[in-house]
Order: sequence, then C-alpha cells, then structure tokens
Amino acid sequence: MEGLIAIFDYKSEAVRKVIEAIKFGFNRDLIGDILLGWRLPKKFRKIALVPVPLHRLRENWRGFNQAELIAKQMGKKMAPVRGLVRTRATGQQARTVNRGMRAENIKGAFGLGKEGEGLSGKRVILIDDVFTSGVTMRECARVLRKAGVKQVWGLVLAR
Repeated sequence: MEGLIAIFDYKSEAVRKVIEAIKFGFNRDLIGDILLGWRLPKKFRKIALVPVPLHRLRENWRGFNQAELIAKQMGKKMAPVRGLVRTRATGQQARTVNRGMRAENIKGAFGLGKEGEGLSGKRVILIDDVFTSGVTMRECARVLRKAGVKQVWGLVLAR
C-alpha cells in the first residue's frame, strides 16, 4: 500500500463506541453522522473507491457492509466499485488476538470481483472501518495489485 488515511484514533472511547454501534448495533445511520463534513482530500477524488468486502453470510446477517457505506459517504459523486469479493467466511478479525493468527485467518479470503477487472492500471482507495494490524488491508491490496492495480491507498474510520 502507498499509504493510509485514518480519520479517527481508535483509542478514543467515543470513536470505539460509535464503530461498535455501527457494526454490532446495526446502526448504519451513524456512518453519516461520524463523517459529517469530512471529505476526501482533492488529490484522491478521481480514484476508484473499493470497500473491503464482507462474506455474503456476514453481510446478510448485518444487513449491510459498513465499508461500502463508508465508501458511499466518502464519494458522494462516485459509486464504490465492488472490485473485491470475500471468497470464504472467516472469523472476525477483532476476535483474533495476534497478528500471526489474523494473517492466517484472512489469507486467501479475497478474490477479484467482476468490477475489479476494470481496475487494471488505475489507482484505488481501499476502504474499511478499522485498521488494527493491517493484515486485511494488505491482503486486499495484494489481490488488487495482482490484478494490475497501479496504486492502492488505504482509508479507514479509525486506526
């Protein structure tokens, strides 16, 4: 990855509670509230926004993919590109205690989606809610690079 933009510090109890309310309290409206007034820096406004995908079972259970909603909020005039798919269900990274276990949990869990084929030679911003160890972002970036993506930046609500 070329770099990471983290909007908030996850050490903040208020930020942590809002993210937990989004993910586990199913409160998707908080995404717009937490990002109120925040916009992508101009140099990133012409880049494809690619949300980190959830496995279809988790997305069905939650009712939404928080990374996709963040991407929609970020790029009001740009539709997120579903360039990646989650090829298998994995345990929740938040419940996986160390970096090695996280890496093993996520290894090979992503593949290129149909929309990802059009990303070759382009720059993308990979969007997720939280960056902890970076394992998920790096695995997604690896898949995108293998598909010919020129640059991958990361953007998260909190780190």
